[in-house]
Amino acid sequence: MTSRTAGGCRSCGTLTVVRVLDLGDQPVADELCADAASAVAAPRHPLSLGACQRCGLVQLDPSTPIVPNATHGHGSAFSGTVLEHEHRWAEELLALPNLSRPARVLDVGSESGGFLRAFRDAGHAVRGWERDGTLAANARASGIPTVQLDGNRHREPGQYDLVLVNHTLSHADDLDGAVRSLSDVLAPDGVLAVEFHSALGILEDGQFDVICHAHRSYLSLTALTAAFDRHGLVVLRAWPLPLHGGVIRLQAARAGVGRRQDGSVTELLAVERVAGLGSAEAWVAVAEQATRIHQQLYSVLAAHRRAGRTVAGYGAPSRGTTLLNYCGLGSAEVPRTADRSPLKQNHFLPGAAIRVCTPEELFVDRPDVLLVLVWPLRNEVLLQLADLRDAGTRFLFPLPEPEEVT
Repeated sequence: MTSRTAGGCRSCGTLTVVRVLDLGDQPVADELCADAASAVAAPRHPLSLGACQRCGLVQLDPSTPIVPNATHGHGSAFSGTVLEHEHRWAEELLALPNLSRPARVLDVGSESGGFLRAFRDAGHAVRGWERDGTLAANARASGIPTVQLDGNRHREPGQYDLVLVNHTLSHADDLDGAVRSLSDVLAPDGVLAVEFHSALGILEDGQFDVICHAHRSYLSLTALTAAFDRHGLVVLRAWPLPLHGGVIRLQAARAGVGRRQDGSVTELLAVERVAGLGSAEAWVAVAEQATRIHQQLYSVLAAHRRAGRTVAGYGAPSRGTTLLNYCGLGSAEVPRTADRSPLKQNHFLPGAAIRVCTPEELFVDRPDVLLVLVWPLRNEVLLQLADLRDAGTRFLFPLPEPEEVT
């Protein structure tokens, strides 16, 4: 076995990762800058996607460096869609048989502790592991016991009846090591609840914008099943959900504890097998679509500028930074983008040097065209900004294909 952080696959460790998509040199997407000059000068690093020919894991390929400051988190959710999604997930997990009594619940990558509150309020003993010191402190201040710890690299002693992993595994430099840690902290009759952005969604819908240096892996049920098997874990059930353009949610447990795998697992594995996630040929269409989006989006925005129309963006997600930089769009094309997070406001997107403003600014100085960078939240955005639409603002959704809504 080769090192899982030195050229080998992040899961199985073999030197069988082949490049399937190249997005060129990109800045660290979540590293917002204090001023425009710093944003323009933000360091750029190669950003390419590879697929392991042995285990099928889609991941940053060996030419893409591990950038230490490339971290990714959501903090407090500012999307009603995301909050409702997590609320329903918590309700689903609270109905598990092993949570019918006081249980121990761990959230790996717990951020500000929001997901754990429902379990605390239900009488369970909760604990969060969070790598960001500020978020960990915020969680403790709100009454959620949290330790500053990167759960993809380290762990504390102890075992838990429910282990939550909410979009955290994709950040692991060593996916195999992260899964080993999860197996170690899971109680003998415990449940591992995992959700991740589906590589299948990226492949089928051409979501190249989700690729960034912080997301080391782009997970599939196929790849995780192989990793879980190495560490004595079995997936019991799995199902796709539409959040973020396509996620997979699963429940797993220790092998041999008498729990049966249901048909949802084999069904989803079959879908992934037909799609050919690990095949370089399957990704050719994504590369072609990325090139086409680049040309179309740049052309559409140039036409609006020639017509004298003003343009703004909506949202400042990491996927927006990837999209803008890949398409060669900057402050000349999109001078500002609005985001509901106070932590992002009054900063600038790296590379593109686009200023992040408050949503309220859009109503004071209404743009003619709004480029929606958080396009998977399409319905929520159209509802939130209905007054802008009624006043004549055109909404431009960049993916899966550029589309204007009036």
